[in-house]
Amino acid sequence: MREVAAGSGRLPIGLAATARSLTAVEPARPLRDILLARLPEVAVLDAVAEDLPIADRWADLTVSCASLGPSLAVLAELERCTKLGGTLALISPEQPE
Repeated sequence: MREVAAGSGRLPIGLAATARSLTAVEPARPLRDILLARLPEVAVLDAVAEDLPIADRWADLTVSCASLGPSLAVLAELERCTKLGGTLALISPEQPE
């Protein structure tokens, strides 16, 4: 499972409880530090959503909360990382349900 724009870990905490494997991506060092302190068992990568250091079709589930911005390049990158038949979940922080 891959979580992009993981922030300080609000969403990854719930994902880590159910995922066999979770890798979080967060470009901001202060947020990565908080995330690592909260979830030391999770691999945390320093990267941006437009250029993920992830193999093609790696994740069964790719989750992103508020990482799209105005660029469709982010969506293409998230799709590239998600297995065919996998799930890409885009979550709005304003309406997380």
